[in-house]
Amino acid sequence: MDEDTDLLIEDKIINHAFRIGEDLRNRIEKQVKFLKAFDNRSYSIQMWINEAIKERFELEKNLSPEELGKEKYLSFRLYERISEKIESSVQMIRQFRTSFSKKQWFLEAFYEKLIRDEKKAKKVLKKMRQASKED
Repeated sequence: MDEDTDLLIEDKIINHAFRIGEDLRNRIEKQVKFLKAFDNRSYSIQMWINEAIKERFELEKNLSPEELGKEKYLSFRLYERISEKIESSVQMIRQFRTSFSKKQWFLEAFYEKLIRDEKKAKKVLKKMRQASKED
């Protein structure tokens, strides 16, 4: 029996729960709805998570130990007034969410920006395709 098959054997179920940003949750739900409509009517978020985990294991198999443990750092500078505004925002959010950090605030801001940029890029590509068809 190989390692992947071992993962599929029924075993004791362990529940995991943690907070994720609204954009990530919406994106996952949107993808699951798409797959449900066009691929498999019984597709679920649980199935999507299982696939994501299996794909991550596959990715890790092909990485060397050095690549696996390598952390990526992002260094940037902000004006003091912006930094203070971020801290104020984090404090306000902590009233509604437990264990919310400045790092989480940055991660959500970066992720949300990526989503907006992807949408803009798709619109630009669509316009370019339409323009090329008209020529």
